[in-house]
Amino acid sequence: MRLSIERLRTLILVAGILLVAALVVFLILGRWRNPFNRKDLPHKLGVDIQQEANGVTYTQSRAGHTLFKIHASKVVQLKAGNALLHDVKIELYGTDGKRVDRIEGGEFEYNQKEGTAEARGPVEIWLTKPGVEPPAVAQGLGKSLSGAAQVAANGQIHVKTSGLSFNQESGIAQTSQKLDFEMAQGKGSAMGAIFDTQKESLILDHAVDLSSERGGSSMHLLAQHAEFDRDKQQLHLHAATVESARGNVQAGQATVDFRDNGSAAKIQAESGITFTTDSGSHVAAPRGLINLDDASQPHHAHLEGGVTLESTSPEQGRRVTGHAQSAELEFAAQGLLQQARLEQNVELESHEQTTGRQPTEFHRKWRAPQAEIGFREQGHHQVELARIHGWGGVVVESESRQGQGPVLPSLLAADDLTGDFAVGGVLQQVHGTGHARLEESAANGSRQKSSGDRLEVHFSASGKGSSKAQTEIQSATIEGHVLISELPAPKPGSAPQELRATGSRADYEGTGELLHLTGSPRVVDAGFELTATRIDLARQSGDAFAHGDVKASWMSGK
Repeated sequence: MRLSIERLRTLILVAGILLVAALVVFLILGRWRNPFNRKDLPHKLGVDIQQEANGVTYTQSRAGHTLFKIHASKVVQLKAGNALLHDVKIELYGTDGKRVDRIEGGEFEYNQKEGTAEARGPVEIWLTKPGVEPPAVAQGLGKSLSGAAQVAANGQIHVKTSGLSFNQESGIAQTSQKLDFEMAQGKGSAMGAIFDTQKESLILDHAVDLSSERGGSSMHLLAQHAEFDRDKQQLHLHAATVESARGNVQAGQATVDFRDNGSAAKIQAESGITFTTDSGSHVAAPRGLINLDDASQPHHAHLEGGVTLESTSPEQGRRVTGHAQSAELEFAAQGLLQQARLEQNVELESHEQTTGRQPTEFHRKWRAPQAEIGFREQGHHQVELARIHGWGGVVVESESRQGQGPVLPSLLAADDLTGDFAVGGVLQQVHGTGHARLEESAANGSRQKSSGDRLEVHFSASGKGSSKAQTEIQSATIEGHVLISELPAPKPGSAPQELRATGSRADYEGTGELLHLTGSPRVVDAGFELTATRIDLARQSGDAFAHGDVKASWMSGK
């Protein structure tokens, strides 16, 4: 079973594009309100505007620091107090002087009475990402603002839209037209947007489509609707899907919480969350919470409401399914799954099939109230099953079949049971404590049940190469208050007689048919009783062979 929760973080990485775009748009619109709050702007044009050869420029400063600069090639005073600004370029500084943003449009109309500004035609916005210092700051404030913005282009987000309107009273800017985003890490688009500069929220109405490139990997985000709340540092997504070369993630509703430095802190998913990997793994749950480190890598996740999983490995002929009420996931470096804790009605099923001259089918079901699953790194950002530890009463039921032969059932059980898996996900050994049981059936119809305080079972693999499947018990040991019940194969005309044996230790070698019973062994078969230093029991025939200090007694029915 190969599961890579690194796919989880693809939602975070692509959502970061929305976050950065939203943060800077808020700054622009918040500062853009200031000049239009001055209701007498059209009348002040002649006072506060410096006439230039190529048009007019309006600058607003505070405490010697330039807040913004508006340049227009031409200003036309209209009737009813409206003013038209042609070939508009708006340059804005951040409060610390380390951010330069630009807005450009062919024509803006300002309605003084209604307090609205509307762009006629296309608008382009260049947003400087946090952490990028333009040369005007790095090399001295004497450099030109436009030159600084041009040099900082590599650290910018470019937004194109049209039909943008802004209301100075409500602080809301909106458009029903298409928005296109573009930055060094990716690009995207959406239909319709509402920017609320007072509540500091951004709404992308529908058809959200974003692509991102990071570390040589591409990610594609689709969502029906997206909202960002800057005050709470939260991004809400509706009907979101993230696709990548390694798989995809789907969520009915998802909320991403961000830290002040812009990194994602956690993801809360509702209305169903599903992870599908390129290797055939599938995990789903109605609800989920994912906590992330400072690098936005997952380090813990909680899934609840009924967790299901499925993993298919066609090259190994293996399919694994399972479910539990809830799951706790722990991650190692690079977001690789390290451990999963499943709780409440845990059930895991595996089906394997080998091909060849003697094809073999093997089916195994693990059931436990609680279980922990450990994973190891397989390479290529993949992990595989390394260990299963269950407690509270674990039962492992198996069925095997070779060729056209009969189906042979077997059972392992203990209060506390651990299974270790070799490279390739092949079960290697099982050890359990407390009410340990081992049950097997042979092809001739004989059955054997063994119980004790502790058990250890080693498996051998059949098949070749990647087609190996765990179908045979190579050896088994049961210790402490051993009780064995053996029912030989039925014979025509007579009912088989059950043989019962006790001891302190039982050793079974899968290569032979004998089970070695030691530690004051005793065998009872009808009216016959046998004790010795060691007793060997034949699985199929039910015969007993005694060695050392043999004592036997027989009591007739009379």
